[in-house]
Amino acid sequence: MKKSATITGISVLFALASILFTAGCNQKSAQLGLQDTLMQYQRAIRWSDYIIAAEYLSVSEPEKIRAFSAIDGIKVTDYQVKTSSENEGGMAFTQLVEIQFYREPSIYQQKMYDRQNWMFDEKKQRWLLLSGLPKFLEAEAAQP
Repeated sequence: MKKSATITGISVLFALASILFTAGCNQKSAQLGLQDTLMQYQRAIRWSDYIIAAEYLSVSEPEKIRAFSAIDGIKVTDYQVKTSSENEGGMAFTQLVEIQFYREPSIYQQKMYDRQNWMFDEKKQRWLLLSGLPKFLEAEAAQP
C-alpha cells in the first residue's frame, strides 16, 4: 500500500510539473512573439500599409473592410511608443502610441494617441490587436 501511494504521489507531482512547464513555455513563446508582432505592426502603420496592419486585428474580414474606409488617404509621418505594460501574466499587453499623420491631399499634419490592447491567442499562437486600427476620423474631428 505504501508503494502504491508513493507512485501515485510521484504521478501527481509529474503531472503538475508538466502543466507548469507547458504554461511556462506558452508564456515564453508569447513574449518572444510580442516584440516581433509590435515591430511589424508599427512598420505597417508607419508606412500606411493598412492591409498588413489589419492582419493583426481580432475581428472578422467584413469588419476589417469597414475599417479601411475610415483610413482612406491617411499617411502616417511618425509613430512613437509612449508607454507600455504587460498584463495577465504576460498574455496581454497594452501600449500607448503617438501617431502623427495627414490625410491626402492636405499637408496639414495632425497628432493623435492610440491605446492598443493586445492579447495572445493560445489557439492561433499569435498576438491579436483587440482595440482596432487607429481612430484617425475621431482624431480629425477633435482638431480645431
